Amino acid sequence: MLKPEYIFLWILFHLSAVELPKSISKRGKPSLAATEFVQKYQYKSAIETYGELADIKSATEMRSLAMAFAEMGYNDTAYKVFQALNKKYPDSFAAIDQLQSFFIARRLGKYSISDSLASIVKSGDFSASPVISQPQPDFLENGNRLNERMGLPELKKFESTLDQYLPVFDSKNGTYYYHERKPVYSGLLNSNSELDGMAYGKILKATDWFDSLSVKGKIESNQILNRHFELSFIDSFGNKYITTGHKLVNDQDKYLLDVFRYYYSRKAGKYVLEPIGFDKWLYNVSSLSMNESQTKAIFCSDMDGTIGKADVFTADVAWNSDGKPTVSNYTALGEAANSILSESDPIFITDDIVAFATEGHTGYGGTDIYFYSIEKAKLLNAGKMVNSTGNEYSPKIINDRFYFSSNKINNRYRIYSTNLPVTLIESILYETPEEIDTTQIVEEPVIVEAQIVKNQTMQEMMDNLSVSEPMKYDYAKRLSFVLLPDSVRKQMIDSVNDQSDYGFFQFVTLLHPQADMLIEKEFESELNLVGALLSKRKDWAVEIRSHTDSRGSAISNKRLSQKRADFVVNYLKNLGVNENQLFSVGMGESYLINHCLDDAPCTDAEHRRNRRTELIIKPIIKK
Repeated sequence: MLKPEYIFLWILFHLSAVELPKSISKRGKPSLAATEFVQKYQYKSAIETYGELADIKSATEMRSLAMAFAEMGYNDTAYKVFQALNKKYPDSFAAIDQLQSFFIARRLGKYSISDSLASIVKSGDFSASPVISQPQPDFLENGNRLNERMGLPELKKFESTLDQYLPVFDSKNGTYYYHERKPVYSGLLNSNSELDGMAYGKILKATDWFDSLSVKGKIESNQILNRHFELSFIDSFGNKYITTGHKLVNDQDKYLLDVFRYYYSRKAGKYVLEPIGFDKWLYNVSSLSMNESQTKAIFCSDMDGTIGKADVFTADVAWNSDGKPTVSNYTALGEAANSILSESDPIFITDDIVAFATEGHTGYGGTDIYFYSIEKAKLLNAGKMVNSTGNEYSPKIINDRFYFSSNKINNRYRIYSTNLPVTLIESILYETPEEIDTTQIVEEPVIVEAQIVKNQTMQEMMDNLSVSEPMKYDYAKRLSFVLLPDSVRKQMIDSVNDQSDYGFFQFVTLLHPQADMLIEKEFESELNLVGALLSKRKDWAVEIRSHTDSRGSAISNKRLSQKRADFVVNYLKNLGVNENQLFSVGMGESYLINHCLDDAPCTDAEHRRNRRTELIIKPIIKK
């Protein structure tokens, strides 16, 4: 038997040799409990790990917590945690953190911040990703051509003060339905949905849809009011297609959305929700609609193959004798339509042309409505008669009228309608260039006279807009700087102060001769103006994005575009601009603004539009 003193010495030895090093090791390696939960997709458990941000001792753990909040829909909190990560661990704030912050800022309506972050992520690790597309001249031109025929939207005013959206028509009985966000404060029917953080969706049945002054409705019976419950389509059999969440969370702590057929079952003696074939535990599916013949479906999902948060998919539809559909052969629309952010509310206009809302294709505001040809893989913004500086979404075609929802007036969501010139949309999406002899393309550098358009009636147009349409005036005012004479723009730059808005200063896109890094001579004055602006505001920067046309190999074009960007950097440095105000990236031939892909018949003027450098003013974000 060991003597007591030996036992005491053994205890001391064990503490010093084993337990103490373990304790020191644990202190040196902060807890990664939240990270482990996130790796297992247990986001709710990760959130419950910490009571205060001060308790977090590593950048990895703080990043995991921010991602958990974002995945659970707590965007405000997620954004604050990413800000805390940037402040506390600036050296560990990586490109993926900037990208996640960009997503969340976009969701929260912080567009100036999200656009700045988009510039950063596109010039860095995500330069090849469709993070956010930039509007080009043809984007505005085609939108205006479309608007000439569409006319002004007609506002339908609802008597309720709540937000209304997503009108749906039942062709079988001629009934109109719409939705509103309606807070309920008793029992299980609380005011916020765990799915999206918004008040629950309620389906209302319209009672006087054609009244031009108001549209009254009453809450439709037989709907589940304590869950996310949205009606997107009613087929010719009278089946309603509902997007709602499953009752149970999956292994990622998520209530996944799915599309159900909602109908009255004589066998069950009640209305039932019946899945139509999607896998309810793997991904979200929402907003299903069908074409006129009901042989094709279109919907949104984050299933395998998506580019962003939610993409538009099409599928085939088959029917059994009981009027039950089955969807199969899911196909994503691809990068031309889907972005790295979210697309929503897709519909068929024809079997080829679809409409949907998107966050990821920059237009006139937050969420814009676009038309898209599946056959041509070509996208068309609905223009500023539909889209505004606010959010537009939930497009629908009802009796040859185009309906959509918007918060363009007083930030209240209302339903609008307008004429839909399908023939004009088709002509813009299907138009093809003249056939030309590609053997006559000159390989030597060609300098073409610059065509910088200065609209002489700009002031008259602005004056009219300021009175008739204030929101469009605010948007046009941001573009007006580009259209002013250089002498006036120089005077405005000279008067820049600490209160000036960087977003107001937009510059003409520079063009380059073929196979040359220099800019066309006529654009030097534009760079001089940029240099003068950055000399006035040392806290602003310019992002320089240079592109090539498609002729030549992709590798050589990537190098050439970087040389073009570097040329502009050196030009501005020679004007006295600080190097930390200059961000350049060569995009190669990845972002053509027209149809001139490899071997496509194009004139030199069409190729010339792709040989460009874009100048984007943005604030310098301090880490």
